[in-house]
Amino acid sequence: IKQAKYNYNHQDLKIVFQKTEAGIVFIFPKMASVYKEGKIVFYRPDQKIYDREFDLKPDETNQQVLPFDNFKEGYYDIRVDWTEGDKEYRYESNIQF
Repeated sequence: IKQAKYNYNHQDLKIVFQKTEAGIVFIFPKMASVYKEGKIVFYRPDQKIYDREFDLKPDETNQQVLPFDNFKEGYYDIRVDWTEGDKEYRYESNIQF
């Protein structure tokens, strides 16, 4: 896990996400084909029942939209894990709904 975080932090390109009317939009900095093996995980520390996990599937514009109806109001930790070649990567953040 530490190595995956290190790998992410020591690359030039970073993942960005934003809240829009459509939902949460993840913007990936590389070709979508890189993210074949990956997951987006929303972890709810106070109520595990609301944890959510999604397969990483960016579209042709290197974006992935997750509609708000997947989530309950509150705080979530966000984790994006993927493998590129023999390297693992992990992006971490959080969000409040």
